[in-house]
Amino acid sequence: MSRANGRGRQTPRKPQIEPGTPAGDDIGLSARQDPAGSPIPGLTGNVANYETVRREPAVGESFDEFRGMMAHGVPNASETTEERATMERTGTLAQHRPPTPPELHREARKPIPIPVYLVEQAAGGSPLTTLAGQKISVPAQGNAAARIGARDLERTDFYIMAETVTVNAANPTPSQPSVPATGVAQQNPNSYPVQVVISANGATITNVSVNGITAGTAAGTYVVPAYGAISIAYSVATPTWVWSYDGPQTTAAAAGIRISHELGDLDVGLGALIKPGSYQRLNHFQDELFAVSADSNAQVVSIITIYEIAAGS
Repeated sequence: MSRANGRGRQTPRKPQIEPGTPAGDDIGLSARQDPAGSPIPGLTGNVANYETVRREPAVGESFDEFRGMMAHGVPNASETTEERATMERTGTLAQHRPPTPPELHREARKPIPIPVYLVEQAAGGSPLTTLAGQKISVPAQGNAAARIGARDLERTDFYIMAETVTVNAANPTPSQPSVPATGVAQQNPNSYPVQVVISANGATITNVSVNGITAGTAAGTYVVPAYGAISIAYSVATPTWVWSYDGPQTTAAAAGIRISHELGDLDVGLGALIKPGSYQRLNHFQDELFAVSADSNAQVVSIITIYEIAAGS
């Protein structure tokens, strides 16, 4: 520490400004205010001290413990001389606690997750979740696919179902052979039974045989089994007949639909298959979607779109 300048000297203060000087005249200082007495006779009670300026006590300049040539370019340590001396004398660290050295090349610890529970609803409006339903016809395979969903960034969920469609299977159409000569049998070349509707057409029918067994003696409808034979005995004129399928009307379920966001996939028979019967969820699907039937029958598709309406809308 350096010695404070002037400390220890006990000298009386002298006024910095004296009467009769230019500085004293600027502030109105007069010799009549002399503490020794006023030069005016009889006026001794209006004396006052000269104006003085308050001075702060002299404080010496603070320097680092090691400075200048003593530092040698090394920064000061965290401890003082007294702390270091105590440590060297007693061997304790009670008064010497330097900062912890830095830990280098160590991964930062991840914060421990803290569960948060919402105990009340937040203030302000909340979005409204709603849905929109659609029913779309999808063309048969081989035709241009239909767009069943547009691109929508506000859509949160997308459900699609191919409705169950029962398709009537086409009844086979047997050939229509001409009526043979009387008594000559006509073979049924089909692997299924047929019914033959005979009309007299002016003829006299005396016998109708199926597989050589008499089935009737007049015009009417007769069933010929698969690969069976039928013959007619007639006179006067030639009757007519019409062959048709004699089985029950069959039905078949639709195969479903194929979907894709690319038309080119559906044009070549690709795409994902959606079978009829239940809704399929396309979670957070927001792109456009196309569909075509998976078979030669047109299909009906049901769609549910779920989206949110912003608060205040």
